[in-house]
Amino acid sequence: SMREAIRYFVIATAVSDSRFDVKEHRSMMINVSRFTDVQNVTADMVQEYVNQLSSDIENYHALPIEQAMKINNIARLYETWQKYSIENAAGYSWEHLLKKFLCKTVRRIEVRSVNQKNGAKSLDYYNYKNVGMRVIAVGGNSLSRGLTLEGLTVSYFYRNTMMYDTLLQMGRWFG
Repeated sequence: SMREAIRYFVIATAVSDSRFDVKEHRSMMINVSRFTDVQNVTADMVQEYVNQLSSDIENYHALPIEQAMKINNIARLYETWQKYSIENAAGYSWEHLLKKFLCKTVRRIEVRSVNQKNGAKSLDYYNYKNVGMRVIAVGGNSLSRGLTLEGLTVSYFYRNTMMYDTLLQMGRWFG
């Protein structure tokens, strides 16, 4: 499910980029553990998956669509595109997104660990004000406690808590 959320983030970011919103920040939050070591391992795994997506898109996006769809990661992106009926919102076809926008978008996405060791320092949106930051922020309590993720597009949340104040803080992500 985390990989699907990442694919959705990549697609949503590419659709936004296609609308010339390239200077707007876009973020994804992954919050699966309060433990820093788990967050760092998760960030490494997410980075590896983003690298795989980026490599496959870059290497195969220009192929005829029938051949490109034989590549597992491209096929999985297409499944996500279809599952959420993104074509209706985008106003163009999957092939158009793949050929024109996905490659440029996915190579800009960065994965950052946001935890007690580095906190918000790893999310320096100001240095990206002219180009728009694309970030997948992996963290725990640092993400739960008042940190603003600019352009939050996708939240992947797999946590439980017994503390009402923590639950209340986490609930603000969902309005």
